Amino acid sequence: MSALGVDRVCCLQRNLNPGGSARQWVHLLAHHVASGGQATILAPPGPLEETARDAGIEVVPTIWRGEGATGWRGVTAVAADHEAAIVHWDHEVMAAFGPALEASGRAALAMHQAPEASARWFGNEYLQHARAPIDHALRERGSLILVCGEAHRRRFESAPAFDVPPGRLRLLPASIPIPSGLFEPSPDEPREILALARLSPDKQPIQRLAIELARARFDAGGQVRLTIAGEGPCREEAIALCGRRLPPLRTASGSAECR
Repeated sequence: MSALGVDRVCCLQRNLNPGGSARQWVHLLAHHVASGGQATILAPPGPLEETARDAGIEVVPTIWRGEGATGWRGVTAVAADHEAAIVHWDHEVMAAFGPALEASGRAALAMHQAPEASARWFGNEYLQHARAPIDHALRERGSLILVCGEAHRRRFESAPAFDVPPGRLRLLPASIPIPSGLFEPSPDEPREILALARLSPDKQPIQRLAIELARARFDAGGQVRLTIAGEGPCREEAIALCGRRLPPLRTASGSAECR
């Protein structure tokens, strides 16, 4: 890991489900292993476990609620055998940042969520708990904080709940490989737009972007089929926004659906 300058690194992940952050770290660690390093993931069993093992990453199945009840014995045992630990800033696992840093001597707090996302799920009182590992990482030598791009960094630096000083957050490199070459859209009609995301407040910009792209296509006289796919508490809001911004569903000019 170039940011940490180490060969042996362990990563404490919320899960191994095929979402963006879990897949991103599997790819990053796989690249580290391919470059001659060693990597271990601690996480509950999940679909990406086999992918990680195939890439040469050791996987230690870990149930975070049970691990916390033991005083983080499993975390400290693994972290002590590595030169650095990466801890996801996520429910339950983030509390392991301090023990992992103490055991390994170096640690990075990887933040993938929006600043106030946890408050939407657990209430505003949870923000103080979520802030604790951030304060710890800002205070201790041998630690750093990683965020997902400039926009993500600006959101944290401007979030009053966390009071992060400017210049203290490092950018996580993009790591999910994409095919090379130029994208050539099909000339066929109708064009298709798919928005695949959790239907929650923090993901609403994705839905709004897809709806506005479809609206622009309709306004230009073209045909478009828009599908918004996902689960979550904001399904009705997505349907309502389609109703406000798009022509009536399944008209001659195209269609839109939310499922």
